[in-house]
Amino acid sequence: MVVAVVVPRFHMGCSNCPRRTVCQRRITPTAKHNSTATIDASGPNAPPVKIVGPRSIPWLSAALSGPPETDIPKMNQLQAVALNEGLRCKKKLWRERGREQLESFRLAPWASRRRRDLLELLDRLNPTIAELSQAIQQEVEKCPEARRLMTHPGVGPFTALAFVLIIGEADRFQCGKQVASYLGLVPLEDSSGNRRRLGHITKQGSSMLRFLLVEAAQVTARSLPQWRSKYLHLMMRRGRKTAKVAMARRLAVHLYWMMRQGWDYQQWIKFGSHAGQLGNRHGVQ
Repeated sequence: MVVAVVVPRFHMGCSNCPRRTVCQRRITPTAKHNSTATIDASGPNAPPVKIVGPRSIPWLSAALSGPPETDIPKMNQLQAVALNEGLRCKKKLWRERGREQLESFRLAPWASRRRRDLLELLDRLNPTIAELSQAIQQEVEKCPEARRLMTHPGVGPFTALAFVLIIGEADRFQCGKQVASYLGLVPLEDSSGNRRRLGHITKQGSSMLRFLLVEAAQVTARSLPQWRSKYLHLMMRRGRKTAKVAMARRLAVHLYWMMRQGWDYQQWIKFGSHAGQLGNRHGVQ
């Protein structure tokens, strides 16, 4: 049985508002601390956002929030053990041959015990992660929006389903800038009068979805030549961290328009944005 869940509208574009509390201000593209500007309000009767779908399933929300302890720190520590012994094989370390090499290293007594404890924790977490991954895959099969988003290179079932559940109804955003503000991927602005100063990103909204978008954007940059060229250009100008966040914002805007228009990736390529390309003034090839 599908239960309708009414979620209050959150404002993620202003750090003056307490995080994850209801605010009646409108969603703005950039978080501003402007001492001379006035903030527009939508009034006390702002309509709530009504989301109907798999978000009403309690266990799925818990799964998307992540387990109490993730396997990533454990895997990083084991990778450090391998690097200290001169073994650099990245993902191959988790295969049968890589694990045999990791267990064959002669370490100090306490280092050997730490290695054994980490491997035992990883073995206990893997079945739980596999079970949750299978459950998420089953829910994706029931969600047409998530299946369409998965056609975008680099986007997997976890990222697609999390984007659909957290964004909710795409029509409540007027443009991609508002989506970026909602997810905390816009710079913090501290302006007064004629002075304008931009800082780090606001980091409002879902930290989990930001993490997934950053990871998915890196896969997209490795898959598509245009994305790789853009990523390398930004990395040379602004650094690796800024480039990753910029590509994550770009991916979020792409997924938003695909979700709003009901397009898959091939339709996005045909009718999406082609700004700056000769012969495509109206965005159609």
